[in-house]
Amino acid sequence: MFNLCSGFLISNRALVTAGHCAVDALGLQQQVGGSIGVSFDPRFGPTSQFIPATAVTVHPEILAKPFSYKSPDMAVLTLSADVAGVDPIDLPDEGQADNLRNGDLLTTVGYGLIQQCDTALGHCQLAYDPARRFATETVESVSQWFLTVGQNPNSGGTGGVCYGDSGGPHLLAGTNTAVALTTAIFSKLCYATSRDTRLDTRTALDFLTPYLDS
Repeated sequence: MFNLCSGFLISNRALVTAGHCAVDALGLQQQVGGSIGVSFDPRFGPTSQFIPATAVTVHPEILAKPFSYKSPDMAVLTLSADVAGVDPIDLPDEGQADNLRNGDLLTTVGYGLIQQCDTALGHCQLAYDPARRFATETVESVSQWFLTVGQNPNSGGTGGVCYGDSGGPHLLAGTNTAVALTTAIFSKLCYATSRDTRLDTRTALDFLTPYLDS
């Protein structure tokens, strides 16, 4: 039994993911045992190799106020070994996402479900895809704590996030800098918008920066 989400390295042993993913994984571990770990395989499956986590640290505000719209939905998994062959992603400067405007493009990455459509939206279905994928996406709005990002390819990108992508990064175009991580998806068929936790807030950076040397 496992709980599948996405994430990204910010150092050789520190992986960032969504706080709600970490809470769910810890709950499953408490119920059924097993270990929490990470795979970097380009295709995820039964034979994927895992690196176990020695610690899972959820942002304390998520634990205290799990349903607050201000809570920074993030956690860090400290891995048991350095990850070779995978470059860590850069954290943004404080306030960097304030420069984003409606229509700006980001790149998102993750594992999980994909939307498959015939000729009309009413014929769309969700299907599991074991491959790690990326998509360009369009910024719709920037608030104090979140980015709202389009999931519909008709909005100017190639699509967006779907279920399983929680915790994955949203990168500034042409850079290795993540300004947000996937938090919530607002349509059952992944064609509307997603709300993504900003990583450039002081509360996010205070939580994440200590892990840069791990």
